[in-house]
Amino acid sequence: MRSKNLRAKNDLQSYQVKCGEIKQQYELSLTRLDEAKHEIDVCKERYLAKTQQMQQEKIAAVQAAQDEIRLAAESQFASAQQTFVKLKQDFTASHKERTILQAQCDELAAKVQSKEREQ
Repeated sequence: MRSKNLRAKNDLQSYQVKCGEIKQQYELSLTRLDEAKHEIDVCKERYLAKTQQMQQEKIAAVQAAQDEIRLAAESQFASAQQTFVKLKQDFTASHKERTILQAQCDELAAKVQSKEREQ
């Protein structure tokens, strides 16, 4: 009986040691799980921050491209406007010169006809 009690006591101590080890492993697993959850949360925050940063960079890039296109279009329009004004001035000058030359030609033709009649 004594050996049974001693054996039971030893078994109990052995189970208590195993239980303590299992409890330590369980607590370690919980700690690792909490650390993993924290790491997942940190990664999610970094992912969201990076996604938001990329979206802002994309918006900024689109805005910069739009500004560049607008500036190029404004420059081209200004150049076209200058060309138009120059062409209009050239046309006006040519038209005036043509009108003057036509008047002179008509005047000379009239003088020639007049001289022809006189002769």
